[in-house]
Amino acid sequence: MPFKFGGNEDGRGNGERMSVDPNDGNVLYLGTRQAGLWKSTDGAVTWRRVESFPDVTEAPPAAAAGRGGRPSRGSGIVVTLFDPRSGSKGKGSSTIYAAVSLLGRDNLFRSTDAGGTWQAVPGQPTQYRPTTW
Repeated sequence: MPFKFGGNEDGRGNGERMSVDPNDGNVLYLGTRQAGLWKSTDGAVTWRRVESFPDVTEAPPAAAAGRGGRPSRGSGIVVTLFDPRSGSKGKGSSTIYAAVSLLGRDNLFRSTDAGGTWQAVPGQPTQYRPTTW
């Protein structure tokens, strides 16, 4: 991959960053900490950045420091999820969700056109950082 993963960095347990379309196993999405949203259409052989995904970069506060005295870089896109009801076997899912570890901003996004465009899901709380259990 053309970006770094911090396997032991803050937010590592927030959710499932990578998901496989249950209707088409060749389609995968991967949310990263600092490099945006990525998609594969060939079973993870190659990846391309999803340029249509909103810029969710979060600059760390100047005075804030993470554990061990290092600055916190945020957790980025912590969850990707396909809605299997939006497709059928062999025909990929058209509805995809991505959750971003952000406070005070839109942090849950949805595509209803198989990842072509993305919009914030209206009415979602922004006072919490999303996570899955």
